[in-house]
Amino acid sequence: MLSQIISEARSEEYRTRMERLAYAETQRLVPKEPKQTIHIVYVIGHVNVCGGNKIILEHANGLKKLGTQVSIISHFPKPDWFPIDVNYIKIPFQVNIAQFIPDCDVIVATYWDQINVCVDAGIAPVVYFEQGDFHLFTDVSEELSITLNHLFALPAYITTVSERVSWIIESKFKRRPKVFHNALNRNVFYEKSSNSLGTRKMIVVGSDRVEFKGIDELKQVHKNIVDRGYDLEFVWITPNEPLQPYGQVYINPPQTKIAELYRDAYVYVSGSHYESFSLPPLEAMACGTPVVVTDSNGVMEYAVNEHNSLVTNVRDIQGITDQVIRLLNDEELYRKLKKNGIDTANSFSWDTILSELLYFYKSVSAHGVQIQANNEWDIICEDKDQLSNEELLYINHLLGTTKASEIWRPVEYSTVQGISNVSWELFYKRRDYLEKGFPEKILIKSKNPNLTNSKYKTVAALFEHKKYVEVLRFLKDVLSVTSKESIEYPVCIRWITLCYIELEMYSNAFELLTSTLEIHKMNMELWYLLSRVLYGLGARDRAAAICEYFLTIDNSYFYPDYIGNLNELVGELCSKLNIENKESSLEASLLQTDNKGQGWSVSRKYKVIIFGVNTLTEFAYLLTDPNKCTVEAIVDSSGQYAGRFIRNTKIIGHNEIKSFEYDYIVKLEANSLLSSLDASKIIDLVGALNNYYLYEYHKNINSITENQNDITGIVTGISYHEVGINTELLGGNYKNMALSSQDLFYDYKIAEWILNYFNPNKTISNFIIGLSYYSFHFDLSLSIYKERSRMYYPIFQTMHNYHEEKKAQQDYDQFETLSKKLLLDDLTIKVFEAFKESKEKENTILRSREMSSDDKLHATVLAEKDSNKNYPKTVEENKAILKQYLNMLRKNNITPVFVVCPVAKCYSDAFSPMLEREFHSIIREMKEEYDFKLLDYFRSRNFEEKDFYDASHLNINGRDKLSRMIDKELCR
Repeated sequence: MLSQIISEARSEEYRTRMERLAYAETQRLVPKEPKQTIHIVYVIGHVNVCGGNKIILEHANGLKKLGTQVSIISHFPKPDWFPIDVNYIKIPFQVNIAQFIPDCDVIVATYWDQINVCVDAGIAPVVYFEQGDFHLFTDVSEELSITLNHLFALPAYITTVSERVSWIIESKFKRRPKVFHNALNRNVFYEKSSNSLGTRKMIVVGSDRVEFKGIDELKQVHKNIVDRGYDLEFVWITPNEPLQPYGQVYINPPQTKIAELYRDAYVYVSGSHYESFSLPPLEAMACGTPVVVTDSNGVMEYAVNEHNSLVTNVRDIQGITDQVIRLLNDEELYRKLKKNGIDTANSFSWDTILSELLYFYKSVSAHGVQIQANNEWDIICEDKDQLSNEELLYINHLLGTTKASEIWRPVEYSTVQGISNVSWELFYKRRDYLEKGFPEKILIKSKNPNLTNSKYKTVAALFEHKKYVEVLRFLKDVLSVTSKESIEYPVCIRWITLCYIELEMYSNAFELLTSTLEIHKMNMELWYLLSRVLYGLGARDRAAAICEYFLTIDNSYFYPDYIGNLNELVGELCSKLNIENKESSLEASLLQTDNKGQGWSVSRKYKVIIFGVNTLTEFAYLLTDPNKCTVEAIVDSSGQYAGRFIRNTKIIGHNEIKSFEYDYIVKLEANSLLSSLDASKIIDLVGALNNYYLYEYHKNINSITENQNDITGIVTGISYHEVGINTELLGGNYKNMALSSQDLFYDYKIAEWILNYFNPNKTISNFIIGLSYYSFHFDLSLSIYKERSRMYYPIFQTMHNYHEEKKAQQDYDQFETLSKKLLLDDLTIKVFEAFKESKEKENTILRSREMSSDDKLHATVLAEKDSNKNYPKTVEENKAILKQYLNMLRKNNITPVFVVCPVAKCYSDAFSPMLEREFHSIIREMKEEYDFKLLDYFRSRNFEEKDFYDASHLNINGRDKLSRMIDKELCR
């Protein structure tokens, strides 16, 4: 979902930029006094792992080392796949990026769709850094061609990475860029031993999600070579999970690992269809590994056929195959290419190139942007006394540079129950106002309780006086004339949801939010409120996952009315959910130039060690979130598998842990060796899977949370009712919430949870309460199955009488906290889906069989064990719990049915009649006070041995027989 939101946000931003392009003009510069130390700002569109971003980050870090002030500005959190030593500014998605560009001397736009935004900022000369993309090497539509020609005419300067790309740009756009080649970090990419030929490995780099990289063709090349009898491994470095894995795959390894893989390989092969420069072949040369490349344009900047490389035609699978085989057979050729490749790589030094780049940027910085007079504006709101000097300077600058017809600013018109309510107010209007002009929104907030243009002032006033029903009536009228697609609609939904939360109508709020978010995915206020609602419903894990969307997208500035302190409210909710609170300064003035980053701070990836090699190891690896952590090693305590690999991660012995730098350990086995390690750094995954992720329990919970449409009946009880009642044969929409070893306390808690949160239309009219003769003597937390009490804690926040409840709560809280840091956000869903097939198959096999002779022999022992119970305190407590249960149902006008399931005759004959008599005595006592029906099939002779899979549990045939009998009784 987050990727969809980001995609929609980027699409909206692109649409806005292209609408404003019609007003964009070529940047006009005037000379200014040069500075000794300049400030350069790089604007980047995304932070994905790719060669283009790597070069930008090399520029930034290298220029800083040369004494230059450098900032990077992006909508995305600071990436951790490459070290960044400069100021990093993260900004909200829904505002113009130009507002957050700090005062500087040079602005570098790194993609063509940023050019007009950077020019419009009017802060400094804009250099467009073109690294080559589809628009240079392939045909584009006429519409895009016109757009590109307009954009390329705007910046004062253009730079690129190769002469060949420079020629293409000159041919297409009549601009001749200055060339600054890419270069290498020789501290990382250094040559292998002079005598080494490397092992027989063919190494390739690129994603098979990008067709122009030619990865599928290189796979075929490798197959051809192997088919011709050559022993050659295929090593593949890719920035993301491959669509079709092949050979030995390394996903986004660190730079040092990439260099190590180059040095270990025999040959590097590139199959690119086009490139602007292509750094990987040069990196391989630097490591002393010969290269075979296609004539993909930019690579020819340094590749010379038969001198430092072997060059083939693009898409020539046979030609590439033949050239690789030549290298395999010709050691003299190999050593020649190796030597000349190293010499070539040595000529591409960052020291030289960055010095030239800095000299160029300093020459650019000797110019300023020509500012027009700003006397053509009318001020609509005269309250300059609320503005700081810096804000006034910024506004004066904006009025002289923007092409907008209007300037709008946010105004806080009320604060209700800790929520700052903000609406947009017209600030300035151009005198020569154009109807087709665009409005500019600036994040310089003021307060004005007398704001009159917000229709939501009335709503806020009613809400403040807790007149929630009146708010709902008022907004119902507003919604009747408001399109669901309009930007006003989610504002109304926000207020309605806040009322629902105050009225504890969580199910109504949940339904309303989920339907609205299908249309308004970018509205972070609604995501925040959904997280609050889920928290109120007890779904903490889902609440936490959704809450973290905000950490990437930020506030809902796009909408006409929004929550001004949303980041603060999210922080409070994150604290409740044990999510690490991230500092935020989204409302900080865009005029700040103190080198402090704005927006949510994002920490580096955590380093993790998996402890245990067993059937869960592969699964545990899949549960770790690669966006949050990296698995450094896997520990085999026995040492049996040490030295082997799982998913490219080395298995080590337990004595090697100390040699690894790590943040946390994922525990997959109980082992005394862990006792010497810091317990706060251990996430007990095996314990969590056993304690919190019982498949059948989550199946029951999911049946409620994922399908809430007009539920008419609920079944609670223990395993007899779990396997013995088929809700599909009962009239209406029943949900079976019975579960093995589930006692009356949790039956009641589940029923309470469903009635409070999943019965919005009051459609639930039937409850089947499953009982056994020993139900009143049974307390899960005191039984041999007591550890299952932990399973209910995440939703119900209690473990009833569990003797180690405090420690268990601490264990869960630690697991949940570390899970948010290390594991997938949809962990519960992933675990459930992983076990679904095998569990369903296992249950079907078990419940389809008939009782065996061993089951019959065991029936007497089982019956005596089940009936040999004498716990008077538990009986009294369970009677009180059942009364609570019945009171709740009576309050909801529901008359329940008690059902005692049938058992095989060999079991009932051995069951204690004393416990049976006590059960009926309690039922008679209850009947005097409450209205219910009892259906007791315990000794029913309508059931034969063939109806059971063991002495006390019905099989599928017996289940369906009982369900039809119950349905008849319900219809009476």
